[in-house]
Amino acid sequence: FDLETNAIYYANPSTFESFPDLQRLQVRHPFLVRVLQAAKPLLEGRTKAVHAEINIGKSCYAATAVRIPRTRRLRVYSSDISERKRAELALQESKELLEARVRERTRELHAAITELKNEIERRKGLEGEILAVSDREQQRLGQELHDGICQHLTAVAFMARSVALRLKNHRVIEVSDIEKIAQLVNQAASDMRDLSRALHQSDVDAAKLADALQDLVDREIWRVPCRLEVKPSFHIEDDAAAAQLYRIAREAVINANKHAQAREIVIRLERLPRGMVLRVTDDGIGFSNGAGLKHGLGFHIMNYRAQLMGGHLDIESPKRGGTRVSCYFPNKALQSRKKENARSGLPGKIANALATLI
Repeated sequence: FDLETNAIYYANPSTFESFPDLQRLQVRHPFLVRVLQAAKPLLEGRTKAVHAEINIGKSCYAATAVRIPRTRRLRVYSSDISERKRAELALQESKELLEARVRERTRELHAAITELKNEIERRKGLEGEILAVSDREQQRLGQELHDGICQHLTAVAFMARSVALRLKNHRVIEVSDIEKIAQLVNQAASDMRDLSRALHQSDVDAAKLADALQDLVDREIWRVPCRLEVKPSFHIEDDAAAAQLYRIAREAVINANKHAQAREIVIRLERLPRGMVLRVTDDGIGFSNGAGLKHGLGFHIMNYRAQLMGGHLDIESPKRGGTRVSCYFPNKALQSRKKENARSGLPGKIANALATLI
């Protein structure tokens, strides 16, 4: 290119094939316009060569311009790099897509690791709770044996010894003393039966649920009177769900007897528009710190049992006082209970241990 005449001095045939309008437009051709713009440092003597990538339409060209010594002419070399640029662009897009996927997978991996850590901690906590449940049940059984049966048997022993001394001394034996011994023995046997039923109530199914709950409220071991209300609309067919409901009711009654200071406890089974509900209500002192209560071991165990049925547990203190424990479970939960059990994530040993201990 001649800088004095602003005209093309020479161009090989392939140049005109790439730029058909070059001969006609000369210096006004977009390619030459951009080459001369890029060659400004070369024309000012600041460099011996310039390199530039020039886009013309959808094509891209690599251009190199050098000044011919002792002349006012430029020699320009160019090559079409459109395919290479498209390949580079596709490669860049693939790289960005891959990086985005790696970031997404990394986030998912971090979330999975966090969830796994939480699950490990949760299972460790459940293992600890199982031990706590075992200790609590042992203490409860020991207390019941000491306060009930042992007291009866001690009284029987004293009265039997008194009768033996009278026989030894040939004294008259009162019939009432023998009857009292028989009464105490019968009472001890009744307490043992109640305790045995409490330990072996694992055969509760849907058909026996109402009878099992009636037996629960009729036990003489409760300090607070209990009664059962079963609405005619209540209906359950799932045996495993019935067993969980029984254990939830039993845990709620035990807690109410220990802490509620109530005059009456009512177990109610009824149907709601969206499913069934078990309620255990007392008229005791209630509670003010519901959040703290829901972190207790008893609530956690009952809530776990409710989740096994696809339901949920709620505990509240009504305005009129007392405490109400409600276990809600939709009808469809009973059909999908097995799926829910599979997703609960608890090892079989833990689930079996909870079912046995509580």
